[in-house]
Amino acid sequence: MDKALKTLDVAEEKLGQAEFSEYRDQVKIFRDAVDEIRENKDLTLAEAADQLKGKVAPVIAAREQLMATTVCIDVEQSDKGESEDEDESEDE
Repeated sequence: MDKALKTLDVAEEKLGQAEFSEYRDQVKIFRDAVDEIRENKDLTLAEAADQLKGKVAPVIAAREQLMATTVCIDVEQSDKGESEDEDESEDE
């Protein structure tokens, strides 16, 4: 059982690393596209935005995938929960 859990932990870590790599690669592709557009001084702002719209979708998708596998704690919610606990203990 311990070996299975350890194997699962390793697999989860590799998955997280792969998803982070995918996100990083998508961000690099997007930044390269921004650099190309920045060099083209003939484009209007609207034309540049139109060209970048299609290239940002993979970045957003990779970020959402990464966030789905990453455990995040909402700081405001965490602080609120702690203050409620303090309020309850003060009432007692």
